[in-house]
Amino acid sequence: MAATPEKSARTILKIFAARKVRANEIVMSGALSMEFQKAGGRNAELADGLEYAIKQGWLEKTAVAYRLTDSGYAEI
Repeated sequence: MAATPEKSARTILKIFAARKVRANEIVMSGALSMEFQKAGGRNAELADGLEYAIKQGWLEKTAVAYRLTDSGYAEI
């Protein structure tokens, strides 16, 4: 995929959207990783995208999942 962190973050948001995730709902880390790889992404790109999304306030990390924030939902 050779994506920028922002492009990877937007791919992650597309995964949340495809799962019909709403604000304050989660996607388990393993499921997110698997779907990101199916979309052609690599683990390093996923990590960069997650870091970018968290810095933008789109996602929050929990112990085993990522939560979509209100601002993340607005970006979908």
